[in-house]
Amino acid sequence: MHWVALATAAGVNVGDICQLRANDPARGEYGLFISSSGDSVPVQQMSSKEIDAFIDSLMKKKPTGPQGDEELLGADDTGDLRTLAVAYDPQGDRYRKFDEAVTICYETDFADWPLSGPRSVLFRLKALRKAGLTPMTQHSTWLEKSKMGKNDRSRHEHEVLARILETAVTYDQYNAPNSAAMERLIRRMMLIETAYKDSEVPQYDGSEYFMGEEEMAPDGSMVSPAVKKYTAERLKDEYAVMKEKRKAKEERVLKHPKKGDKADKAPEK
Repeated sequence: MHWVALATAAGVNVGDICQLRANDPARGEYGLFISSSGDSVPVQQMSSKEIDAFIDSLMKKKPTGPQGDEELLGADDTGDLRTLAVAYDPQGDRYRKFDEAVTICYETDFADWPLSGPRSVLFRLKALRKAGLTPMTQHSTWLEKSKMGKNDRSRHEHEVLARILETAVTYDQYNAPNSAAMERLIRRMMLIETAYKDSEVPQYDGSEYFMGEEEMAPDGSMVSPAVKKYTAERLKDEYAVMKEKRKAKEERVLKHPKKGDKADKAPEK
């Protein structure tokens, strides 16, 4: 069993494992961890499985107000759902470890979210944390295993995107899952990785869907997805009718062949 922080304080983040000292108050499964800065942090005893479930619940939880869940999740005090409370390293520099930041990131539904398709930032961050990677170390790992050519410009692009993401999380301390800009960035990274998965020649088929920008096709055309769907359905119906008409005509010919058709010819003796 481990003592797990239930709130954020200087040098302590929600989900961190704390070592209670002899003079730290505790009763049953709950206690108070006195941090190096003198802050009292509520803690609870949990098993490893309970810690994983606790962190997952935090990442899925939605804030309710400045004095509610936002403090638990590490959101800043401005009510901006795209940013976290700022943390500093022991030297006083603005910094939060990547894996620690991921544990307090969360995703909020927005009615006016600008991109179509499922959101992917939280998935990406959790996958990196689970693998013990940061955006930059994942970039290096991917380069070693990908089929990308050594002189391909996408190597540099992927590195720049990874560096931006890592800076956004560790220095700017964005709540990246709630940033549409970060969603675009991560989708671009995933598109590059997918394009080079099986070949040195990138395959960008369906990139407009991948990037959530169905309004503009790769050739620059802009056709409403609803219109495309409607047209496809009407054509499908039309083709189905034509097919049935053709089948009916063929059946009539078989039943009533014209003179001169092979069906009318007497068998040769």
